[in-house]
Amino acid sequence: MSKVTHEMLDRLAMLTRLEIPEDKRESYLEDFARMLDFVDQLSAIDTTGVAPLVHPIEETVTGAPDVPVTDADTQGILAQSPAPDPNYFRVPKVMKK
Repeated sequence: MSKVTHEMLDRLAMLTRLEIPEDKRESYLEDFARMLDFVDQLSAIDTTGVAPLVHPIEETVTGAPDVPVTDADTQGILAQSPAPDPNYFRVPKVMKK
């Protein structure tokens, strides 16, 4: 079993901003030691030749191709704004000088 010390537990509690009750300290030490032992077991597995897993479900995105469109109806789009202007959208001022 991994050796987890009271100092390690105190440091972890400080980093995670958790308060660990005195009557639970020994139980937490045992739990953390078991977790570290499990990680050690995983580290011992030979993963040579195994590709990294990015996502558990292998799915490809089947959306439209990302192709720029240059024939947008700029004037038609601008005409739909609440305060149309020939060249840009007018919006309320959001920043002070």
